[in-house]
Formats: sequence, C-alpha cells, structure tokens
Amino acid sequence: MAALKNNKTLECLSLQGSNMSSAARGHNGAAEFNPLAPEGSYTLALDNPTDRAVAVQLCKFDLTSSKGSLMHNIKLDDQSMKSVQEMDWPAKLPSSGLLEFDFVARKIQNMVQVMDNKKFQAVVFQLESKTMADVEKLTLVEIIAPFTYLYCHQIASILQCFSMGDEAVRAAALLFTRAADLEENLDALTSALQDYDVLSLQQMLGWFSYCRFSNPTGHYELNLTTPVHQAIAVRLKDVAYGEPSEGSNWYNVVYDMYSHAVKVPSNYGPPDFWKGVIPTRGTVSLDYVSTTRPPAEALPIGDEELIDFLHQEIGLTLDNTGNVVPEEDYSTADMQLALLRQEAGHRFWFTCVQVRRIMDAFLAGPHKVEVAVMMWALIVDRKDFWTILYSLPPFEQSLLMWRLGPLNVLDKAHPSAHYVLDLSNNLHEQIARRLVDMAAKNPDVPNFWNLRLQGVKKVMPEGSNMWGSLTTESFTPWLEFDFIYHDAWDNGSLGKTRADSEAMGKFDKLEVLSRQAKRLEMQRIKAMYGYFYDGSGYAPPLWRTRSQMFKALIEKSPWLAAWDRLMRLLVRLDLRSGDIQTDSYIEDIFDSRCSDEGDLPQENFEAICRDWGYTKGEIYFHYRRLFEVSAKLVVREGKMSQAASRRTHFSYLPSTAASRAQSSRFSEAGDVPADKAKQQDASNGSNAGKDGQEDSAADSTADGNTAAESQEASLEGAASGEVPEAPENEDTPPELEAPAPLKRAPSTWQEGPVLVLDFPTFVSVFMQEPPPELRFKEVPTQTNFAGAHAMKAKANSKRLPPATGTSRPHSPRSKK
Repeated sequence: MAALKNNKTLECLSLQGSNMSSAARGHNGAAEFNPLAPEGSYTLALDNPTDRAVAVQLCKFDLTSSKGSLMHNIKLDDQSMKSVQEMDWPAKLPSSGLLEFDFVARKIQNMVQVMDNKKFQAVVFQLESKTMADVEKLTLVEIIAPFTYLYCHQIASILQCFSMGDEAVRAAALLFTRAADLEENLDALTSALQDYDVLSLQQMLGWFSYCRFSNPTGHYELNLTTPVHQAIAVRLKDVAYGEPSEGSNWYNVVYDMYSHAVKVPSNYGPPDFWKGVIPTRGTVSLDYVSTTRPPAEALPIGDEELIDFLHQEIGLTLDNTGNVVPEEDYSTADMQLALLRQEAGHRFWFTCVQVRRIMDAFLAGPHKVEVAVMMWALIVDRKDFWTILYSLPPFEQSLLMWRLGPLNVLDKAHPSAHYVLDLSNNLHEQIARRLVDMAAKNPDVPNFWNLRLQGVKKVMPEGSNMWGSLTTESFTPWLEFDFIYHDAWDNGSLGKTRADSEAMGKFDKLEVLSRQAKRLEMQRIKAMYGYFYDGSGYAPPLWRTRSQMFKALIEKSPWLAAWDRLMRLLVRLDLRSGDIQTDSYIEDIFDSRCSDEGDLPQENFEAICRDWGYTKGEIYFHYRRLFEVSAKLVVREGKMSQAASRRTHFSYLPSTAASRAQSSRFSEAGDVPADKAKQQDASNGSNAGKDGQEDSAADSTADGNTAAESQEASLEGAASGEVPEAPENEDTPPELEAPAPLKRAPSTWQEGPVLVLDFPTFVSVFMQEPPPELRFKEVPTQTNFAGAHAMKAKANSKRLPPATGTSRPHSPRSKK
C-alpha cells in the first residue's frame, strides 16, 4: 500500500485477474466468474451491479470475437432473445431483468500484454525512490508480476533498482517467469546481476532455469507455497489460455493439500475448481502438453546441422564416424538434456527420424522419454510419431503415453505397445475400451498379454465380455498389459512379416506371439529389478533404485520425477500382488533352475534364456560368451544324473512335462504348453541351426493326442499368464487353474568338473541385454558347448577342490 500511496503517476487501479466476491451476491452465475476462463452457464440479475458488470464484460467478449457468437440460448425473463450483435448489447443492455445464457467459448485470448513504456517508467520511478526498502520493492514486483509481461532489458532495469541482497535475486526469479523474450535475451536479464547472484538465481529456479515457455511441454512438480513455483504455475496458466482450445493441455494434475489430494485427468488450463486463480498452499504435479503444431511451411533442421548442434551446443561427444556417443554419466546426461530443452524449443523443427536419433544419444529411460516429450510440439510429421513409441522399451512406452495423454499418442494402425492405464481416468478408459474392441475383431490369436489387474496377473478371455471381466472387482481398476496386434508383424519385433503370419497355422502364430510376450515380460522384470533387494549385490543405475525412488519428487529433475511417480505405483502393486515368492522375480527365476548346491550350469542358464524369449542368436553370440567369461569351474562328486542324457545344448533341461509345468510358473503370457514342450525337445536336436520360433512340432503328445489337436487346445486362455497342464477335472478351463507351487528343477548334470554361475554372477550376466542386431542372427548349424567346456574342465580338474555337496547356501540371500 505504501508503494501505491507514493505513486504520483497512478491513473487507474485495475482488478484484472481477480474473482468477484461471491458474498456480494447470491446468483450462482456471477459468483464464480473469471474473465480468463469465462465458459459456463450464467443466471444474472441485471439490476444487481455485480451481475450487470459480468453481463457487460461477456457481451464485449461476444462482440469482439472472431469466431462468431459466443453467447447462446439467451433468455431475458424467460423470453428468448436474439444474438448480442443484433440487440446491440451491451450499449442497449436492459437495466433490469433476469438474464440467462450459455457462454460456450473455450478460450478468451489472454489480455495481459507486455507493459508499455509509460507504465514501465512509472514503475521504475517508484522503485528508484530512496525511501523505499528492498523488501517493499520486492512486494511491488510480486504485485505486478502475475499480470504483465516484460522484456528482459526492462527486467534488468528493475533489478538495478535493488541494492545488493537476496531481494534482487528473488525479484529476478519472479520476473524470469514473466519475460516475453527469454529465449533470445536471457543475457540482458542477468546483466544486472553479479556472478554470484546469477548462480543464486539458477539455484532458486532449479531445473526450471532451463525451461522456455515458448515450448512448455513437460513435467512440473510445484510447491505452491513457494513464490517462484507459484509464478511458474501462473505462467503455465497464461500459456494454456493463449493456446488453441481444441483439447486439453494440463494432464495428470494432482493437487495435494497435505490432508487430501485431488486428481484431474485433463483440463484446458488449470482445474476448474481453481477458477483461474493459482492457490498459495499445497503442491501440484502436472504434465503440460502443448496443443500448438508447427506451421504448414515449417522445415526441419538439416541432419548435418543437427549433429553440429548436438555436439557444439549440447556437449554430446562424436565418434570417428561423426555419430553421437551417448554419455554414460547420468548427471552429465541430465545437464545435456536440460540444455537441449533450453536451446531446441524455440529454434528448430524436427522429424520423427531426427527425434529418434536424439533419443539414441541418451541411455537412461527417463532421458529418452523426455526427449520425445519436449519435441512433441516441434515435430513436423507427427503422423509418424508411432515410430518413436516403437523405438522405446515397454516401461518407457507406457510413460510416454501417460505424460502426453494416451489419446494423443495412440495410432489406430499401430496400437502394439506396453500400457499402464488408470481406468478412473476417463482418457485411459477410452483407450482401454478401444483396445478391447480391437481385440474382439481379431479373435484368432490373443492380443492382450502379460495382463495385470491391480498388479495381479490375470487370464481373461477376449471378446465381447472382456470389459465386464476387467471391471468385475472394480469399475476403475489399474491395468497393465502388452498389446500385440497386427502391426507387430510389420515392425520387425517378431522376426516375421505379415505375409509370413498369413501362411502360418494358429498354433505357429501363437508360438511366435508367446515368445514375444515372454520377452516383453522379461524386459519389465529387468526394469523393475533395481527396486527389489535380494542380496545379489547387483548395482543398478542410481536413478533406478528404491532409495532414489522415494526421495522427494520436487527435488528431482522433472523427467525423473515423472518416471518415479509411475514406478512408485507399479512397485507398490507388485509388492501387494504376492506374485514374488522370494525377494525378486530374478531370484525366483534362478531358483527354478539352480542345483542343490545353489549354482547354475550352462545348460540350465541357456534354458532360462530360451524360456524368456531370447533367440538362438542372442544366446549363442551374447549370453554364452558372457557365461564362459564369468562362470567358475567346480567339481561334482557322486552326483550322477538320473535324467535323460543331454542331446544338444538347445534341449530343455529338465525335459519332463512335470518339470516344465513348474518352470511355466515363471513364463509369461501364452507359455508353450507341456505337451508342446515335449515336441520341442524332440525337435530341437534336428533344428539346432534354426531360429527358436521355427522349431518343429511334428511329434505326438504324451497322452496320445496328435500335435494338431494339442495345438488347437492350447489356444484357449493363452492370452495372459501361464498355460499349465490339463487338469484332471475337465470342466475347469486350464487358464483358471492355480499355478503349481514353486519347485526347484531336478539336477541333471553328471559327476565331474562343470562350469556354473552362482546367484550374484547370474544376475550380473543375465541383466546384460544382447545388442539388437543379434536377435535374428543365424548361428552355426552344429553347435555344442559340451566339448570345449569338458576339455577345459578336465584340464583344470586336478587344481580344483571337490565340491562338498552341501545344500544351497541361502544365508547370503535370505529374506530380510
């Protein structure tokens, strides 16, 4: 107030941006009026000064609109009226009567403009007063900042009015959010500050110091009790109201008021219950998704210019061939990503191919997703955005859809992806219903794989009744699943083309899809492994650990906060589901194949790889070599195998149907049935040189049925979860049978020296994913690991102490 009293040039005091007090009137139409978000139904008494002011303002909006009439269904004292233009309102607006109408415009152009020079000089004159303390100057800045924009050189002039102290930095942080030319003239803003003040400014802004509001698409964690964060929320509100109104731009809004939280799936700008005014208490989390698109004449950056930009301005390293080398240090990559957000958003347009190239320059999942998110409004060929989605691992796919809104990302021709959906979110429900309908139109093979309902693995028949099954326990459950549709045959992930699929029988298709589903499930298991403690000593990336996940989100980078929000949910659901029998999925997998001594021979290690969808090329060229380097040599004494002799290194061990049913406890969606497994074992010896997806199924089943009959029978209920052996009670569908309890596979190796992996070494080896180029690489037709290893074992047997034959040492990995 002191600043207002001493202002000699004050001509008008505006209440722009403030709501009218509901206590001044009782009519519900005017009680919640906000000129920046005026859409709604109104009932106004024209003899009431407050209501009349609202009616006059809305009539002016209608008159100046370039989109035609905004006021509809106009009634005055229950008499229908013509348009505002025809009645010449507000000039001839009646002085009394009850006015009712609907105001249907989604947006009134934000009327806050850059402060003109006359008003700006008046503000500077006030701030230069020697009788005004810095605290009072900061108060004046807080008053004017939310309702105007300033150029950076104007902000510098204001900052020069402050003496040395924290107030200047706090004022700079507030005015940073109101800079109209921040992208081009940031140096002009900081020129008024000392070097240490610039550093303090950056620390106060945090990661938002790299944000540019010309491209605001991103994740925001804001503490609304902090003036800077509140100013950022105000700027995001203003940007939202200034964008095209064909859709929402605030997504996944969580307003936490400490005692309770309110969730808003999507909205055009801030939640409606805020009435356009940003609260000053609580925290808010949101994903901003810009509705703007590149102009039709926009041209993408050239490929050579892109590489030069990434190297010179972002700091990415190039190899000898000129390709970008990803940065292995996570903190350094964080800074590179922040610089990319700062520099790229207002300078260039990109193609989807170029966006994927930039994503390949980062290793961490949150970084890859953030690149795709920040480029959303800059992509000139958004029709190909599905190629970006396809290039990501499963969790990254679901996070990208979550952050951008699944309806924005879903391509009906390319729906295959990993989905995490909250059906209490109407946008997520729409996606789920669409996928259920698409699956019903493709009944030949399952489309939903690895289905989890509230974190619990489920097997559900697909068809017209699937939606009812999904919502039986709750109308708004959490769903997680892999959706594999027709387009999967075209994107190269199955190793077969659509033409190949058309020539296949139903069971052959099922086997290919089942292998892919298990592979996707293993990628999920590996991504989740860092959040579980099982004593293996494996050191996951710091950003993928439980200790990091539960740190305060507001202290993290925006992209990591978005990642951890989703991971907290999934880890919680996994822990509640009871599906993990020990301390982690990886430990369960190891226990299913290890010996009584607690180690894993090569045959069983490679069987695990096959069980989880890895191809022969990946096993032969990647995992086998890692095994040979990492395994230790031990001597077995008096441990003769009772199982069938080993045929080739690609045969399943153990090969009995019962043991395969036990191992199917760990196999995911549509695992190969026990009778089919026998056929595979019989055929593996003669098909060692072919891809695992082409194994023959010519032998008959154990109970005398033909292979064709067993193939047809295996189609039922194979969409998600295990396919155990047929139960004794034929009235119970196999997919509804409870899985068999966990049992360790029987020992099948013979006496003498063998190469084995202990649990920690198994984890370090198995967690290393093979390069993509090895997936469908052909292997030598005659491959047998036994000879080389046996020779090595014999050569070293005299130098090795014999194994004691004691039981597996669980103590290092006992449950906490």
